[in-house]
Amino acid sequence: MKKRLGCFGTVVLCILLFITGTTGCAAVKSETVFSDSAEITAANAPEGTYYADLLVQLPKKDKLRVPDTGVRLDGTEITESSEIFCYDTDNYVSASLHYGYAERIEIPAEHNPLLVCTNLYISGNTKDGRFSKGKVFLRIPSFRIAYVSQDGKVLGVTEPAAADPQMADHHGIPFIADGLSVRYCFVPGSRISLPGILLFAELFLFAVLVLPLYAVISAVCKQREKNAVIAQMQKNAAANEENPKSDDQGSLL
Repeated sequence: MKKRLGCFGTVVLCILLFITGTTGCAAVKSETVFSDSAEITAANAPEGTYYADLLVQLPKKDKLRVPDTGVRLDGTEITESSEIFCYDTDNYVSASLHYGYAERIEIPAEHNPLLVCTNLYISGNTKDGRFSKGKVFLRIPSFRIAYVSQDGKVLGVTEPAAADPQMADHHGIPFIADGLSVRYCFVPGSRISLPGILLFAELFLFAVLVLPLYAVISAVCKQREKNAVIAQMQKNAAANEENPKSDDQGSLL
């Protein structure tokens, strides 16, 4: 029994090492250079709003949360003492000012004058943000929209954005706000991690194939051991039956 368990443990260890290796290789190969944009349109913005900034929720120790991206919207007067620059509530910070992949922010030339429209462009190499919650943009835990004045004052902040999966092929990642509510659209599957899928598939196969196989082998071995014990008992019983006869014959002599 111990020998069998030892062999099974060796097999399990080899399989787990294989899973770790393949998942690690997949993670390395999935690193890529990317570029995307968050396109914000907001209705019923507070009076005095100059632009809408995207807030991303990233822990203070996250590699992609930086002190200052150097990105500024043309026409604004934002400094390191501005309210939007210093904003940090529940780990929500300005994406344009503190998200490491922020490239530039601008107000689109063609937009509805009745709406507040802002485009935040992001780009980079996901190798730079390895182990960051913001490494893959759509896997950032949560988003909000901040209504900001020209001098950087925060005039209002929405509730956390609701995810709205859509099959439509849209440009960028639309964030649609209306007062305090906001939602963002994404194509289903765009937030899936290839290494995560591979790891799940391998663990699933391990659970479906290896564990039942071990259960079957264990049951067969136990039955063989049981049969061997029964056979030995029968052999011993037969030997005991012969011994008394021999003893009786010796006593008669």
